[in-house]
Amino acid sequence: MGLAADAEVLVRGWEAIEQGGSDLGGVRTIAQSYTRWDVATQAGLFGLESGPAVYLRLNASGYQITRVSEEVSARMPTTAEAHRMDLGPGVPVLSIQRVHYATGDEQPVEVTVSVMSAKRYRMVYDLGDD
Repeated sequence: MGLAADAEVLVRGWEAIEQGGSDLGGVRTIAQSYTRWDVATQAGLFGLESGPAVYLRLNASGYQITRVSEEVSARMPTTAEAHRMDLGPGVPVLSIQRVHYATGDEQPVEVTVSVMSAKRYRMVYDLGDD
């Protein structure tokens, strides 16, 4: 995020869980978001769960997200990730780092890192012409 090493950030973590058959049930995604402390304080993000409520609050506070940069990579899971997502040996994960920028702010306001099984997900993107 371009912050000093000792800068404070608001950290929110969550898991996406799917109910279903043996190959679909359980934890599907492990995610954490990091929001600049000044932004989190001004927008009043404390106590909010992740998701649409966060972005509505950011927008209402003048931090309209206008640009998102996403980096996707594949890697082997950590032992904790493999256990939590019930991944068998040799199953890689996708790690997605999504960086959110607001109008007139060159420094990211939030970064979200999501980890999911490469066996259960595929990435599909539609890109505009601009």
